[in-house]
Amino acid sequence: MKKYNQLADLESLLLDIADSSIRAYAKEAIDCYFAGAYRASIVSIWIAVVFDLYQKIRYLSEQYLYEILLKVKELWDNASDSLKQRFKTYIKDELFHSPGQFLAVSIFFDFNETEDIISDYTKLELRDQKLFFQQAVKLGVLNLASDSTQKIIEINIDTFTKSSSFASARLNSDNLIEPARNLFSEQLIFYLLNKSVENQRHERNYNQLDNCENIFIEIFNSTIDKYPNTLEKWQWFIETEEKLYWHDLREKIALKANQT
Repeated sequence: MKKYNQLADLESLLLDIADSSIRAYAKEAIDCYFAGAYRASIVSIWIAVVFDLYQKIRYLSEQYLYEILLKVKELWDNASDSLKQRFKTYIKDELFHSPGQFLAVSIFFDFNETEDIISDYTKLELRDQKLFFQQAVKLGVLNLASDSTQKIIEINIDTFTKSSSFASARLNSDNLIEPARNLFSEQLIFYLLNKSVENQRHERNYNQLDNCENIFIEIFNSTIDKYPNTLEKWQWFIETEEKLYWHDLREKIALKANQT
């Protein structure tokens, strides 16, 4: 009876576990204990504990990474030229031995120099190099590497606008464009609209970006007042892309045009 009450108490604790994956592992541990599979129970509970720690570390990283990078950037800006050169040499040597450890490079160098470092000192394939710059958006590096921002987002736009299916377009929109939405300049808006037309101009009956109207609406809403000169380009875009059935975006553009 005592054993049952203890297990019942454990089961009630499951309600306090917010993450569904961790809760599932913890429940599996309790079920194994009920069945007498004590070793499996121990394994499951340790998986739950480790996964919970991972989630907490990930949360802290996402919440405070930008503040940490700001501090690092401040120290870098105040460093002497000789120290910067020594650090660059160190980074290059580290990249030669560990090709995967190159994220910090873009914090300190502009895009062209970063690209040269990766090309010269690692064995990364071109596909992996592009992935590096794409992921830079999600990791907040672009907020610091201002010289690299435009080029990195242009690479992401190229990948997005060359999507070969509805599914890949949605995925590229979520992973490559949405995280950088607040970083769009007037020039990047022109680039996005031009490439959306240019890279989808083929013989297919459907534009593969057709399911991505929301991201274009978000960019339009968040930038049109700041960059009113882009309105004419938005009008050109929506009229040129006859394969896109984007009634909501079309209405927003027309409404804005009538207000000016």
